[in-house]
Amino acid sequence: MPKLLRLLIKNTAIGFGVSATFVAAVIWSDTAQLGSLIAASPVGWLAATILFFFVGLTFASVQMGIAVMRLDRDEDGSGTRLRSWRAPIMVPARIAPRVDSLKFSD
Repeated sequence: MPKLLRLLIKNTAIGFGVSATFVAAVIWSDTAQLGSLIAASPVGWLAATILFFFVGLTFASVQMGIAVMRLDRDEDGSGTRLRSWRAPIMVPARIAPRVDSLKFSD
């Protein structure tokens, strides 16, 4: 299986896993009485399944987008590799004040 396809499938699975956790937390915490509504409805399982699917679709798309944007070319130009994220190094710049621009009134 190509590396890029394996990367996309892996990140889709991660997105749906996060979605399962998110939907379970929303139903368990009864946010906006959603858990009570699903529990009281005779087709609550269908509502939970549809909620899981569409939230999973959103989370998987975001996860795949992040993975694709982090791809980088190898040094020799062949193939792709995943870039490691590094925080930018911030160095303060010294700025000397210009004294001649200050105007004092008498």
